[in-house]
Amino acid sequence: MQRFEFFVHGLVAHFKTLQNHKRFKGLNAEIFLSDSEINKKKRKQTLGQIFGVLKIDLSLFYTNELDDYLNNRNILIHDFWRDFVRTDRYEEKRVLSFLNNLNNSTEEWIKVFRGLMSMMAKNAYENSSEEMKKEKKAKFLNILSENEKYEVDLKIKFKNTAKQ
Repeated sequence: MQRFEFFVHGLVAHFKTLQNHKRFKGLNAEIFLSDSEINKKKRKQTLGQIFGVLKIDLSLFYTNELDDYLNNRNILIHDFWRDFVRTDRYEEKRVLSFLNNLNNSTEEWIKVFRGLMSMMAKNAYENSSEEMKKEKKAKFLNILSENEKYEVDLKIKFKNTAKQ
């Protein structure tokens, strides 16, 4: 879970380096991770802006699956004890099922966001000046070497979402 949040913090930092960074003014990881209705709307708008820059159809990516994942993440952080452990209907299978599903979803979303990070880095590099390319080449190559393989996971997510 913390690893996913680490990637969200990284992505939010990269959002601000994209063209027209004013679009992302006031965005932070806490807003992105929040399950309030206002912040869900901001999250969708933010992803829409990013996907617009990357020329990806947001409707293929943004489903209730991301909201469900973030809702479960927030249950674990804020309500797990009350909703799963300290109840009259405590069931070990239910607890383990919730935690296993959340762990599997976390791993999936980490891969998807790492693929997104790779695509964002490519876009930023391709749209930068020659001087900036020389200055940032090492950082760009580092991001790609760590994340490019996850673009496949991002594309699989698109393919699976498009079938639904």
